[in-house]
Order: sequence, then C-alpha cells, then structure tokens
Amino acid sequence: MKSFFSILLILSTLIYSQENYNPDNLVSKSTISQNCFVQEVNSNYIIFKSVDNSESKIFLNTISEITIGDLGLVYSESTGYSVSLDSINAFLKKRNADYSFLINQPKLVFDEPAYYFNGDKRWTFAIHYFPSITKQLIFAYNPHIYRISPNTTLDWLYPTLYYELEQNLVSMESQLGFNVANNLFAILSIGYSADLFRITSTTTNHNTWEGTISSSSYENQNSMDKFLFEIGLKRYFGNFEVGNVNPFITLSIGKQFAFADSYYKSHYSGQTNDHIYKNNENEFIEGLNSPIIISFGFGTEYAISESLSLSGFFKVKYNSASSTYKWENIYMGLVTERGEEDVENTTIRFKTGLGLNFFF
Repeated sequence: MKSFFSILLILSTLIYSQENYNPDNLVSKSTISQNCFVQEVNSNYIIFKSVDNSESKIFLNTISEITIGDLGLVYSESTGYSVSLDSINAFLKKRNADYSFLINQPKLVFDEPAYYFNGDKRWTFAIHYFPSITKQLIFAYNPHIYRISPNTTLDWLYPTLYYELEQNLVSMESQLGFNVANNLFAILSIGYSADLFRITSTTTNHNTWEGTISSSSYENQNSMDKFLFEIGLKRYFGNFEVGNVNPFITLSIGKQFAFADSYYKSHYSGQTNDHIYKNNENEFIEGLNSPIIISFGFGTEYAISESLSLSGFFKVKYNSASSTYKWENIYMGLVTERGEEDVENTTIRFKTGLGLNFFF
C-alpha cells in the first residue's frame, strides 16, 4: 500500500507547465522527492495540486518530510509537525489567495519582437528608370543691346542666347535602403542622367559709314552628364507578402552635379571681322544645372517574391540653382565691352518612374 501511495505522489506532482507554481517539496518514505503546491495539511492527509491542476489528497503516513515555501521544513517522520497545523494552514490560505490574484492579472509584455517590413531582410537595393523628357526651355538671355553715336563706324547688335534642353537621353537611379524601424527605411540614392543641349545665336553688324552689313551665326551643342546624390526616408504601409501591393511615400534632400562638354560650329559673311565675343558658357550651364533638390514621392510596390518587388512611383522635385553668366567683346585684341548677370533658377518638376527592388 505504501508503494502505491508513493507512486501516486510522483505521478500527481509532476511539473505542470511554466505557469505552475511549485514552491513546496514532499519526500516519500521511499526517499523520492518531488516539488508541488500544497493547499492544506492536517493530521491525516495533505491536499495539493495535481497534474491537471485539480486538487488531490495523499495520506500523511506515506510521507517522510514536508517542506513548505518560506516556512521551511514543517514535518518529518521522526518528530512530526514542528509548526502548528493552524499556523501552517493560515500561511497556505493567504499564499493561495495571493497566487490566485497574480495569475488572474493581465500578462505584461516586455520585449516584443520588432516587426519589420520584410522579416529579417534589413537591406534593400533598387534600380529606378525615368522616361525621357524633350524640348524644355532652360534659359534665354540677351546680355546687352545698344547703338554707338553716328560718328562711329559700327552699330552693334549683341547676340541673344537660347539655352534649350532638346532631349534627355538617359535617366537612371540606384537606391540603397536600410530598415531602421518597423516599415521605415533610411535611403541613399545615386542618380545619373545624360542630356543634350542646343544653343543658337545670331549677330548682325551694320557699317553705317560704308553701308556694308556683316552677319555671323553659330550653333553650340552641349552634352552634359549629371550626377545626383540624395538621402532620405521611405515609409511603407501594409504587410509584405508575396502577391500583395503596398503603398509607400519617400522624402529626401540632395544635390546634383553637372559636367558639360561643347561642340561649336560658326558661320561669318561680310567684311573682315576683327571682333570676338567670349563667354563662360560651360561654367554657366554647369552651375545652372547643379541645384539643391528637395524631393517628395509616393507610389506602390508589388511583391513578386520574398526578395523581389516591382514599383511604380511619382515624384515632385523642388530645384534651386544659381549661376553667373559672363561675357566680353574684343576688338583687335582689346576688350571694348564686358558684362555679367547673376541668374537664379527655381523650378518644381514632376517625374514618373519604374523600379526593381531587391531585399536581402
């Protein structure tokens, strides 16, 4: 019979789960020890929690020692109870009430795992393509028009210069992003575009003394490479799942750097031309096309797979640039006229594009 109760003690006092509270210890007369949660004791039996969290009884005459929480060793087979039964049960009643209150409280969550847009993929790399732009007037400038007194030989008309963006040949952008919090990415964008500019000018000179007319014209075609650097933020809305479409917004600030190269062709007819017109054309165009840029965009992104998505977007770009145009007129090696003008160019441009995004 004693062996039967010892086996019952072992089976009924197994560790239930992480939520079970087992501060007490029972040792059978066969020296088997097991943690448990004692509910009540008396001179005949002990009530404790069983495996299924229901109450069970075991006879005292099968037990060698009883240890209860902060009370310590309260019973041994050789000495009996070292603490009165009333004191033990008063302690157990209060402890049971406190424990019942604690387990019924809402659980506190301390270290919630951070939710990222695409699980453990913290980096993204994107390639963006922008369709071409054609025939956009950049700048028209007439530096100076005047007539000299009738006693002089020549009556000058100075050239009017037209700067026109004829065609945008290439416009690409790469973007590196890092997931900083939830669906928010810090982004670094590096863009490249190649443009073609055409500048035309016509000058007509009237010789009022001899009645002759000379004319000159030239065509200047500029190619330009532009590099863009931007930093900003990209915020997704929605959960990244294959087949889902997620909207996003972007905000960035950056700087563009332009490098121009010129092709020059001219034509002259009339009397010998001892006059030369010079300007800082390349530097002027480079400065005018190296703006500070503030950009806002929005779009949607379709998840093709866990590591690849396709996006379409619309951007609004605020551009602010300034440059100084300098010119001078030279006659027989001597500078007869010179001038300069500061030009500011502030524009708001709209761009649409497509992107391919890789997550890793």
